[in-house]
Amino acid sequence: MKAQSAMEYLVTYGWAILIIGIVISTLYALGIFSLKNYVNTFCVFPADFSCLNSYLFPNGNFIINIVQSTSTPINITSIACSTNMIPSNIIVFVPTANQIYMNIGANYTISGNGIATLKCFSGSTVFNSSLGSVYSGYVIINYTSVVTGFPHMIIGQITEKVI
Repeated sequence: MKAQSAMEYLVTYGWAILIIGIVISTLYALGIFSLKNYVNTFCVFPADFSCLNSYLFPNGNFIINIVQSTSTPINITSIACSTNMIPSNIIVFVPTANQIYMNIGANYTISGNGIATLKCFSGSTVFNSSLGSVYSGYVIINYTSVVTGFPHMIIGQITEKVI
């Protein structure tokens, strides 16, 4: 009788452990335990600028919609996206006719200048990854005040999931 009771105990708990193992392995296969599924994307700029939304694609193409609220209209003269604050891939909007004019409180979606596409770089190479991967870096924007003509530079921080 004691042997039968011990066997029933082992079989019952054996099935329970087997079912728990299957459930855990299924959740792992679905990516429930992957931290990159829980990363919030964000785009933060210093005062006078804000980011409405941004998108990063697997080939490194980057689109960003910014709002400027400085005290004067501005011309964006160049932009870059990089993992370090010293970009090697900066897109310069020359001549002056190609610069992006932004009035006070205006927003603008930047994806390049029509000649070059805005790409995010990881080090000195274009960021190239699969869907769902995470990119963390900086957006560097150079602009001049239309009123004073003085050049300025802002650096925004981004964390994006590749869509």
